[in-house]
Amino acid sequence: MHTETVVIISSSDSKLEIANAWDAYTGTCLMSYKGDAVPAQHGLAVSGGCMMICNKGKAQMPVWALSEQHAMNKRIVAPGGVNAIAMSPVRGEYIAVAVRETLYIYHASTGALMGFGSAHFQNVSLITFSSDSMLVASGGEDGLVTLWNLIDMNAVDSPTKPRQTLSAHSLSVIGLNFYGFKLLSCSADKTVGIFDINSGTQFLSVSLDKVPTSFTAAQEKMFIGGHNGTISELEFSSLIGHSMSRISNDEIQTMCLHEDVVTSLTHSPDQQILISASTDQTIKLWHIQCRNLVRTIKTKSPVINVVCFETLKSVFTAHYRALNISNFKHTDDDSVELNLSHRTDLPVLNFRNSSDSDKNTSSSIIQNLRNEVNRLKVVNNELYKHCMKQNLEAVKKITPIKLCQN
Repeated sequence: MHTETVVIISSSDSKLEIANAWDAYTGTCLMSYKGDAVPAQHGLAVSGGCMMICNKGKAQMPVWALSEQHAMNKRIVAPGGVNAIAMSPVRGEYIAVAVRETLYIYHASTGALMGFGSAHFQNVSLITFSSDSMLVASGGEDGLVTLWNLIDMNAVDSPTKPRQTLSAHSLSVIGLNFYGFKLLSCSADKTVGIFDINSGTQFLSVSLDKVPTSFTAAQEKMFIGGHNGTISELEFSSLIGHSMSRISNDEIQTMCLHEDVVTSLTHSPDQQILISASTDQTIKLWHIQCRNLVRTIKTKSPVINVVCFETLKSVFTAHYRALNISNFKHTDDDSVELNLSHRTDLPVLNFRNSSDSDKNTSSSIIQNLRNEVNRLKVVNNELYKHCMKQNLEAVKKITPIKLCQN
């Protein structure tokens, strides 16, 4: 079977083209995608021969077959304005959507809601799946990183608790990367955290000199994009034996690949090629081992997101059968079939035999509880912002201590 390595980018100017697919090694443009969406950062997902785009703060998400220029005639709608989106790498079976501080997991082919969870105090800024599609990591504007197990996502009437909640950062998380049994997180607070995904133990915290804009990891190396177009390279081996590490300039190799902000970083499936995207309207492909620039692809507008994957060449032909993504279902009735396979028949019979008045009363109580939960989330968010503001103001008032020299 003939395969090819494909790079798909999303642009900030939908008047031209919302996204493009390129052959990573020949630089050939395989397909251009049209639409009126404005993609958010971390708002591009590709799997199963389909592409989904998070339409910057809107609930509706357009879907494209990779073989078609125009979006499918589907109405995929989330419970609210979407911050970020991800599709599982294994056949695109699951779709993770972030709505404000809540993570929702849907089954792609049925549209059924598998479960949801809310462990952040502020908006979720990005989502990523593990390579086996069983774990989901979410990073938030509150600096928290949460780890979710899809096996636990089996209830739609109550929120799922995360497997791990990692308090690693003080500012927004801008990058997440599963790497073997480790989870790497990068934040605007100029730190990188390395965690054990089983225990949640933090192996290492790395302090950076500059605010990062993008992040990825490959071949035992971390790559960190910056505002000035540079990409910093740091080897894991230089961090062994340290729990807290501030990196010196001697340990960091810096490549100046772009003329403006590096908005997105990823790598090829074989981890041989680093792919970077920038607002300078270029995509750069860099051979990691040889440190050679393989290719520069020029785009028509600033690039916000980039993904890279290996797929069949037939994916871009009209006869290819792409993943069928169904409209999302949000109510308990829509999702009950997904959960009944894990339950006995007795609760189902009792539920069906209950009176209409009982159903109406239960629905009213559930709706009131949901309204109260939403109100408490808003209050909690405002309280968090107020506390952060008070802490920052208190720090500013501290008078530096002058040391006396003998």
